[in-house]
Amino acid sequence: MMSGLSVESFGWTALMLGGLGAGLAFLMYVRFHLLWSLPFVLLALIGPLVGLYALVRYVSYRNWRDNLPYEFNGDFEIFERPDNDSDTWRLCSIEIHAPHVDRAQLVLIRDSIVGFVERANRKIYNTRWGRITRWQLESPLSAVGQVNLPIAWKMYKFLSGELARLGRSGIKITSVHLKVAEHAEIIPAESTTFNQ
Repeated sequence: MMSGLSVESFGWTALMLGGLGAGLAFLMYVRFHLLWSLPFVLLALIGPLVGLYALVRYVSYRNWRDNLPYEFNGDFEIFERPDNDSDTWRLCSIEIHAPHVDRAQLVLIRDSIVGFVERANRKIYNTRWGRITRWQLESPLSAVGQVNLPIAWKMYKFLSGELARLGRSGIKITSVHLKVAEHAEIIPAESTTFNQ
């Protein structure tokens, strides 16, 4: 989910990088010298290192809902389906319930949502066909927009990172409600080949 790739394509990419790097490193070692092969040895190590990094991140991701300082309601698992990728968009809304906060705390929560909205909107690409609904605030404690895998990763980091830190700092966020549309739209990015 963090890369926008499916598990299979992520695995094949890591495997191909490792195999290509190892093959080129061996070729450079045999043909030239050991020093010529070192950059390709590094290329061969990128695939396994990326896979190891993904496994470490997955362990922290697996139980993230249990570690939240507020109640979380919503179907975030919809983004973990194998048919999702960076071209699959779903309408989504986030609503934060914090009935016992003062004005300064409300501003902190609103600023964190505004930050998420800005980061999410930076991930929205230009399209030739179709329209992606940009994220916007509906109220100081809610926002709506469309989500693909890269934005879902930003949402996870917002919910388990910035918003969770606010909850742990003493701001009484009681619950967060996430609504995700079951219907998905496939909206590909505008390709430079279409412009020629």
